[in-house]
Amino acid sequence: MWNSSGTLSFHKAGGSSIITNDGEEKIQVVTIDEFLKNVDSRVDMIKLDTEGAEKEIIEGAKYSIAYFKPKLQISVYHKAEDLWDLILQIYKINPYYKFYLGHHSVSIIETCVYAICD
Repeated sequence: MWNSSGTLSFHKAGGSSIITNDGEEKIQVVTIDEFLKNVDSRVDMIKLDTEGAEKEIIEGAKYSIAYFKPKLQISVYHKAEDLWDLILQIYKINPYYKFYLGHHSVSIIETCVYAICD
């Protein structure tokens, strides 16, 4: 879902929500690429902390990452393979990115990959 436009359904649960196929709440969503096609603007930075959906969102932003070369701050602690897979995914889109790792907590969470394209 995160790499394509469509309708997102979810259930509200107190102060949070859960995405489901049959949720009573529905919103229209678009990919980063589609959004930027429809506005007269560019993107200079993409920051993602989307609870494990980072790979799919990057897939929906391939053109924008390749064309605009934005700075990237991507959380890589939701799935064990994210640290390597997301770096490789970005590298395949644009091999000129340089990658840096940042850890912003005393616990295992809050590890980010930063990518900058010169």
